[in-house]
Amino acid sequence: MSKMTNIPAATGADTENKSMLSIRNLSKHFGSVHALDHVDLDIREGEFFGLLGPSGCGKTTLLRILGGFETPSAGEIMIDGQDVSHIAPNRRPVNTVFQSYAIFPHLTVAQNVAYGLRKSGLSKEEIAAKVEVALQMVQLDGYGSRGADQLSGGQRQRVALVRALVKEPKVLLLDEPLGALDKQLRESMQLELRALQKRLGITFVFVTHDQEEALSMSDRIAVMAEGRVLQVDTPRGLYEVPASRRVAEFIGTMNIFEARVSGHERTQVALDAGPLGRVLIEPANAARPEIGASVSLGVRPEKLSITDAPRGAGFNSVEGRLSASAYFGDRNHFFVELDGLPRPVSVATQSDALAGTLPGVQPNGEAVRVWLNWPVAGPVLLPAE
Repeated sequence: MSKMTNIPAATGADTENKSMLSIRNLSKHFGSVHALDHVDLDIREGEFFGLLGPSGCGKTTLLRILGGFETPSAGEIMIDGQDVSHIAPNRRPVNTVFQSYAIFPHLTVAQNVAYGLRKSGLSKEEIAAKVEVALQMVQLDGYGSRGADQLSGGQRQRVALVRALVKEPKVLLLDEPLGALDKQLRESMQLELRALQKRLGITFVFVTHDQEEALSMSDRIAVMAEGRVLQVDTPRGLYEVPASRRVAEFIGTMNIFEARVSGHERTQVALDAGPLGRVLIEPANAARPEIGASVSLGVRPEKLSITDAPRGAGFNSVEGRLSASAYFGDRNHFFVELDGLPRPVSVATQSDALAGTLPGVQPNGEAVRVWLNWPVAGPVLLPAE
């Protein structure tokens, strides 16, 4: 265990492009159900890699296949250059942390952590030393003699985590391990888990359906749906430059407007956006579809602003009705109705300063006439669906 604390974080040129986990043409069928459909992924050494998607998208099935708990219908899995597609779970250089923790209630904390080391050929003294170092690593030194039923949820999660790490796997698989924790503890454990992974430099593959969790913890994320990978990118890349409308709508909130390309002006694209009128944008994804092409214009709520007059140069503006607002403490959400659109446009601000500048912003039974503005630079153009 002592060498675990000396493993450098996986950053820099030496590890940046080295693949620790390669998945090729991986499929899994349960009868007529295609849980995974020709999945290809390369996960780098020392990377914190997120698998994100709604329930039933295939992310947990993929994780179970990586761990050896399910057999693929087709395809191969390479870990550090070794084909492990049909190797038993206990012979793979991986370990798994489950949402349920799977801690043995009749064993002490130390016995739980040492469980996987019993067949390692180490002496009792060597095992005890490894366990002690492991518990110190997750701030549980002094807890070794406690029973599992004497631990809080966060402490149990730490025991499950360090029990998986004590065997020094090349890849650690985590199946929504924070899902059973309350919000405050969950956020605290996210920071601890991220810091621990960077310190050890072990490749983590993390399954979650929580978008904020995936964005805040992962180096890169694979967004999945219906057994397929829709896009792989950094958290910022997925949020700022989604590759499809489906990804754009799944990651955070995105206002989508249907439009038709009406012209090109240097780096900018002119759109006929129906209720929005003529729109000029410099898309963040550098898309330049042909004139006449149908597209979807995506604008994040925080990129929009509400004023009592058009903002002028550098912005697109359209008049609408401020119909509702919601206060969330650190931010406000406003909803603006536009003629010809079936749903109100969502606008987000970081403080309630806006509420004091617009009469009637607080719900009073009447919609208020306002101007909705968004910058020329920053929106994305997506293929129409």
